[in-house]
Amino acid sequence: MIFRMALLMLLVLMATTSTDTSINEQQTYIVHMDKAKIASKDNSRKWYEAVMDTITDLSAQKEDSTSSPQLLYTYETTTGFAAKLSRKQLESLRQLNGFLSATPDEMLKLHTTHSPQFLGLESGKGLWNSQNLESDVIIGVVDSGIWPEHDSFKDSSMSSVPSRWKGICEEGSNFTASNCNRKLIGARAFYKGYEAKGGVINGTEEYKSARDAIGHGTHTSSTAAGGLIEDANFLGLAKGSASGMRYTSRIAAYKVCWFGGCASSDILAGVDQAILDGVDVLSLSIGGSDTPYYKDNIAIVIGSIIDPSASAQKEDSASSPQLLYVYEKITGFAAKLSKKQLESLRQLNGFLSATPDELLKLHTTHSPQFLGLERGKGLWNSKNLESDVIVGVVDSGIWPEHDSFKDSTMSPVPSRWKGICEEGTNFTASNCNRRLIGARAYYKGYEAAGRRIHETEDYKSARDAQGHGTHVSSTAAGSLVKNASFLGLAKGSASGIRYTSRIAAYKVCWHRGCAGSDILAAMDQAILDGVDVLSLSLGTGNSGPYVSTVSNTAPWITTVAASYLDRSFLATVKLGNKQTLMGSSMFTGKSTVQLPIVYGKSAGTQDAVYCDYGSLKRTLVKGKIVLCESGYVSRGEMADNVKLAGGAGMIVLNIDDDGEEQIAYAYLLPAITVGATAGKAIKKYISSNKKATASITFNGTVYGNRAPAMAAFSSRGPSEIGPQVIKPDITAPGVNILAAWPPLNSPTSADEDKRSVPFNIVSGTSMSCPHVSGIAALIKSVRTNWSPAAIKSALMTTAYTLDNTKNPIVDVATSSSATPFAFGSGHVNPEIASDPGLIYNITEVDYLNHLCSLGYTSAQITLFSGSGSNFSCPRTRIPLGDLNYPSFAVNFTGKVQNKAMTFKRTVTNVGVPGSSYTVKVQEPKDASVTVKPTVLNFKKLGEELSYTVSVVGNRGKTSGGSSYSFGALVWVSGKYTVGSPIAVSWS
Repeated sequence: MIFRMALLMLLVLMATTSTDTSINEQQTYIVHMDKAKIASKDNSRKWYEAVMDTITDLSAQKEDSTSSPQLLYTYETTTGFAAKLSRKQLESLRQLNGFLSATPDEMLKLHTTHSPQFLGLESGKGLWNSQNLESDVIIGVVDSGIWPEHDSFKDSSMSSVPSRWKGICEEGSNFTASNCNRKLIGARAFYKGYEAKGGVINGTEEYKSARDAIGHGTHTSSTAAGGLIEDANFLGLAKGSASGMRYTSRIAAYKVCWFGGCASSDILAGVDQAILDGVDVLSLSIGGSDTPYYKDNIAIVIGSIIDPSASAQKEDSASSPQLLYVYEKITGFAAKLSKKQLESLRQLNGFLSATPDELLKLHTTHSPQFLGLERGKGLWNSKNLESDVIVGVVDSGIWPEHDSFKDSTMSPVPSRWKGICEEGTNFTASNCNRRLIGARAYYKGYEAAGRRIHETEDYKSARDAQGHGTHVSSTAAGSLVKNASFLGLAKGSASGIRYTSRIAAYKVCWHRGCAGSDILAAMDQAILDGVDVLSLSLGTGNSGPYVSTVSNTAPWITTVAASYLDRSFLATVKLGNKQTLMGSSMFTGKSTVQLPIVYGKSAGTQDAVYCDYGSLKRTLVKGKIVLCESGYVSRGEMADNVKLAGGAGMIVLNIDDDGEEQIAYAYLLPAITVGATAGKAIKKYISSNKKATASITFNGTVYGNRAPAMAAFSSRGPSEIGPQVIKPDITAPGVNILAAWPPLNSPTSADEDKRSVPFNIVSGTSMSCPHVSGIAALIKSVRTNWSPAAIKSALMTTAYTLDNTKNPIVDVATSSSATPFAFGSGHVNPEIASDPGLIYNITEVDYLNHLCSLGYTSAQITLFSGSGSNFSCPRTRIPLGDLNYPSFAVNFTGKVQNKAMTFKRTVTNVGVPGSSYTVKVQEPKDASVTVKPTVLNFKKLGEELSYTVSVVGNRGKTSGGSSYSFGALVWVSGKYTVGSPIAVSWS
């Protein structure tokens, strides 16, 4: 487990797992092997190839007519590989010594300027002072690639690429080595997994390179590390200076997402390469469903890098196994195997596990200011920004030409960097520079799943064809770009959160998703490349506001929720009865006059309520405003259908579950989205007025709203897989975030939308993830020796739970106070997190002991152990509640009275010597809390002291009430307030 090498901030959305196949049909599996059983440790790929040969020989002996196994990737960081195998081949694999597990590859989806200010980041102060921003932090963005020409990625004033950087600027479709610079220092594309799953990269729509054709990777890259851009806006909205959270960071783009999704095997390959290249922060905005840790390839690859040391015999008719990837840090490989070949593999000495590859989906001008970051102060002072932090972004790639990735004024690439700028479709080594120092693309898992990468719609390289990876990369580490905006909205200077960081882009997501094997390959490579922070937007997911929808809940993963900034894009509806109702819109045209409203049957068929295709009658709709209810039709499709029918405007009503959600949309006709309360008022007015009328007015960008507030779409806890810890961990800006965008992607991705914008405004947990990735890069600049657990602890214990009106943070889904199952410990507070006073540290052994307490087998635990098979569970299991986590999850079964649960915690003094901390407790309803001792006296820095917490349930046998109650435990000493949430579940 090599957590010191790469911080992984993950946000996971819904995933589609591979369906069952016939015994001879091949599919991609991600295979994990026991590191201790590898015969040639200096070259694990040779061992995996030998494994493939063994399975092929066994198949031949049994007259197996199935294709040979195909090795797609080998993974260094997780010890394994991705390969196409039939069931028989998989069974052969299971017999091999050293086999641990095999899981089917899956296709994942991408999750998706005011943020720094909202987060309290100020130029020249604290985390954004010149000293903090000087360090060469490299952020690897594993996403849909990057648009390198974007202003967010310009490298002016950046120093040379750090010598430690081992990445490359991989050339490919519309991407050359010149696309990289001192900001975008690396770019690669991964698509073997995507193509293995049947994904087609259409060259007319996508780039077979690290170039972003989707926009997601460009957006996330600029959010995390995009450079400072003055006057950024989206069609005139959200005007201001846009920047990533650590806007001086370098960026390395790893494109793993394509139009059809992101193959898990490509994601793993991207992550693997990012680590090998030398990224400091690895950012992924991709995700899948919540599964047990030992079946979760993302959890395995992260868990396996915590340590800083870091079938013929069964008449198999399948073809030979196909080795897709070899994973170095993960100790395993990805290969296409039949089920019989997999069974043969299971028999081999050293086999640990094999899981089917899956395709996952990808799950900011004002953000730094909102976060409290100020130029020249604190984390954004020159000293903090000088250090070379490398952020690896595992996403849909990157658009290297974007201004957010320019490398002016950046120093040479650190010598420690081992990554490359991988060439591919429209991507050459010149696309990398001193900011984007590495780029790779992973698609073997995607293609092994039957997906094809169409060169007409995506790039078979690290170039971002979706936009997600570019957006994420610029959010985390995009350079400072002045005059950024979205069509005039949200104007200002745009930058990443750690805008001086280097970026390494690992493309694992394609148009149909992100293959798990590709994701693992990317993560594996990112660690080997040398990233400092690994950013994957794989986190909580966008399935809220429903209970227990949170995903990616392993305790070593930082799970980030999404919340609102204090900026909105205000629009209003004025009804014929003079009532005015507020909503949101990014329409930049003229307001409407008073027009008739039509709704439901007065607009067409029964489905006209949802404005479905063909449901609206032109004779009823022409020249009128159409009322549309949210449902199974997207807002973009609604707008297209209304416009096609001749409608003059549209009002979209939230469903009750979404409450007062106000996600802005760049409509192509005059349109507004209103909350559930306003929607009911409009429907009431229409029902009582046969000649109902309305007008829509567009007010542009508005600041000073009540914030933060929890987004309704942000997935909620508690975790069904790991209820022993509170998930999510923390929340960050994820609604209406402005960041870099590839010029070939329209802001809405609709066929009718021909607009080209350098910045786009996007919402999702994918957007909150790179904020935290960038902040992690900032803190790493200041606290260079801190472990990932220490940084995570600092983020959690300094988070706040009151909004800018000094009232509890609101959940917009219910309009009531949000709970820790929505925001975790609270809203991230970067400047305070850089000096938290106390930290809760967790070691590799602590995590492994926790797995022992969960009842995991030795083989399952070996998946996570960097030391291979050398770890043994203690004879006496450590209580589940004693994992040194910065929060307290209390689970009572049945109606209990006077039943106690006890927790032990150890804190380390990182504040000032000779300090005394006193505990304050806010007790949850129907529970009493006792802390011993109540005072902790520290004599020196680095000193560790322990305390115990006893929570007693006071519910009688007949008492009822909510299934959950919440409280808090806070240690106070002078300026330090070290808080932990308490969540009690009654089941």
